[in-house]
Amino acid sequence: MKKFKTLLSTLILLSLLSACNGTNNSSTTNSSNSSNTTISTSSSTTNSSTTSKDSSSSSTNTSSTNPSSSSTSSSSSSTSSAPINTKDKLKDIVVGNSFNGDVVIAGKRGNDFYVEDQTGYAFVYLNNNSDYKELQIGDQVNLQGKIVEFTNAGIIQISTVTSMTKLKSNCALRSINKVENFDQIDSYRMGRIAIDNVVLESKTINSGSTDSSLKISKNGKTLTIFIGKRLDSQVKNDIESIFNTLNTKDTFSINGAFADYYKSSQIVLTSADQIVADELSFEKKVAIVEANSISSLNNSNVYKDISLPTSGLYNSKIEWTSSNTLVVSNSGKVTRPENGDVKVTLSYVITIDNQKTTSKNITVNVKQKGNTNYEYVYVEPNYSGTYYNQISDELRGKDLLLQLDNLLDSTSHPTINFTYKGLMSEVFPYTDGKDGKLYAFYRGTLASSGSMNREHVWPNSRGGNYVERDPHMVRPTLTSDNSGRGNAFYNESGNYDPGEFGAYQYRGICARIIFYCAVKAQENGLNLVDKNTDSTSNKSMGKLSTLLKWNLEYDIDATEIQRNDVLYTKFKHNRNPFIDDRNYACKIWGDTNAETRGVCSGNY
Repeated sequence: MKKFKTLLSTLILLSLLSACNGTNNSSTTNSSNSSNTTISTSSSTTNSSTTSKDSSSSSTNTSSTNPSSSSTSSSSSSTSSAPINTKDKLKDIVVGNSFNGDVVIAGKRGNDFYVEDQTGYAFVYLNNNSDYKELQIGDQVNLQGKIVEFTNAGIIQISTVTSMTKLKSNCALRSINKVENFDQIDSYRMGRIAIDNVVLESKTINSGSTDSSLKISKNGKTLTIFIGKRLDSQVKNDIESIFNTLNTKDTFSINGAFADYYKSSQIVLTSADQIVADELSFEKKVAIVEANSISSLNNSNVYKDISLPTSGLYNSKIEWTSSNTLVVSNSGKVTRPENGDVKVTLSYVITIDNQKTTSKNITVNVKQKGNTNYEYVYVEPNYSGTYYNQISDELRGKDLLLQLDNLLDSTSHPTINFTYKGLMSEVFPYTDGKDGKLYAFYRGTLASSGSMNREHVWPNSRGGNYVERDPHMVRPTLTSDNSGRGNAFYNESGNYDPGEFGAYQYRGICARIIFYCAVKAQENGLNLVDKNTDSTSNKSMGKLSTLLKWNLEYDIDATEIQRNDVLYTKFKHNRNPFIDDRNYACKIWGDTNAETRGVCSGNY
């Protein structure tokens, strides 16, 4: 009877596995949880014909693609005339057709996905659309989209996604495909692979929002390992931290990475645990953990609570002790001193595989409360939560801009699909509303929504179309006021002054919205210039020195706080960093020229 129960349990488990992916050859456990939740049904128009390697890789695991199929741009919103088959399989995808089938998510690469079914594998390209970021590895979804060809790389992918409806969670993945040499990798294109004992020939490691890559060899042949800029910033950092400790000619293995393709076969890493370096000593693992989690804190200037890591790679544990708990607690809580800066020694012990390091130290310099002996004039932040813990106080310029952009991208998981037309009825009543009316932008007075339309704070003709669905940028404005600005820059004379109606706080409000857009859509070319005007083709806004002055001159308004908090808590959208901490603006753009340096030094 006991053997019968065991056999019955096994058969039930195999049945559950089959229900997700039509296969039972997986080492992962499947709880076959059916939630049947629609994540989104909004159309997501993307562009696959970009020159970026990171936005183009996809194919099935077969070579049955019709070579005579014409190239199709994924920016088209049209669908194929071929009938949609609700049982579409990945092995049968053909360029130009629509796809409607059930797949399991096998990997995440920023907003994009590697998917599989029992017949094959594919890459789902979503570009900058984050509507589906809450989906997790192991989720089974009904995927509907267009099959397109990225001709520059000779590959196909599923794009122009119209829906990814979640059907089940915790589905088992197909077994990882073990290959012995590089020639076998493309047989499993877009699927998970394992390969042992590859040799590191060279590496190009770029921190932040820039792709990294490695050249590896085996049996006299070479191949590229790709670490994409679209990965979650912490995931990318974890992967790069491991390779930063490896030297040329070191040997390691890969397990569970993806057999990708860009003009030729390549391997794409999406997680640090896909790197198997069995020969790493305890000391080398410690060095990797320190480089990844601790080193950046040493000798830093501190103005807010410190995020002291308590765990890291290799299942490490990190214990902290502060030399002055009145200023920095053992958990990183900071109490800034009233009189003078204070240096604090933070001691740490790392435990890996039950082996402990001796106590090691780093030093931080906690800045005096209200300190103005600072690179730029310092103002107290408006926000004291943990949202910005991963942003170093030492970052400046483009490095800080890119880190904030990564943070915004990774924390935007809207509960509804923001649409330009829908903002007035679905969002503004919560973000800009009071007593059944809306605050009129530029005036600060309450009015009915019927007397309003939507103001593009960053004009559409100057690139505002890239963020016109973002409620941080688009604001409810009286129709009569909206037509007066056109696409003019903001300034106190000669352009458009947002304080022209006497509500001068809108100078500061507008400045912080413009700063936000220049970060959020920097990859689309939005930028700031210290000019009175500029060609619309440059996608620029200004006048930068005036915007920096307004940001310091006009404190955060209650309506800004309301909007920022509602978008983050109710709608699960990212925050506006410049409302939470006005210092970010001068840290990024203060060193642009002599005028901006003067403003950010307090001379305005």
